[in-house]
Amino acid sequence: MMFTAAMTLLLLLAGLLQSLLPPLVWLGQAKAPVLMALATYFAIAHGRVAMMCVAVVAGLFQDSLSSLPMGYSTVCLTALGLAIQSQRGMWFYETTGTAVMLGFAGGALMTLAIYLLLLSGQEYAPAPAGWVASKAFGVGFLGALITPAVWMLAAWIERRLDLRRKTEGKTLYGGA
Repeated sequence: MMFTAAMTLLLLLAGLLQSLLPPLVWLGQAKAPVLMALATYFAIAHGRVAMMCVAVVAGLFQDSLSSLPMGYSTVCLTALGLAIQSQRGMWFYETTGTAVMLGFAGGALMTLAIYLLLLSGQEYAPAPAGWVASKAFGVGFLGALITPAVWMLAAWIERRLDLRRKTEGKTLYGGA
């Protein structure tokens, strides 16, 4: 019950932050991928069911906050979460380096994947490649900046609610 409440609170906070943070014009109108950062946290720190719930709800939030067709972000977030979970033994979720790397890669790959999905569905006029690359880099850059903060907040909330143990030597994000 408390886990569901914490997950809902985190999703609402991430959706609110993503809608309030302005896009950066000099980075191809890139917006900070707060919902993607939360989905990567749940992919690293929790099981498949929790990750899928967060990915679906975060994707629907993201699509409703933008002019994308419903479900495109959900597909991308779910694929990203499954890819991260399939290699979870290689990732160390208590390090800032992992958060930065996944934030950059996740933001850039999601931007490119959504663009390719839009092109394949013929619901979108092709954009210049320079603009797409600029936006992918911008979202990746913002993802690298914001993902560690989102992970720290999520782990802090879970520790305060006794949903995650704080173990020796893992003071940054908490550890499982």
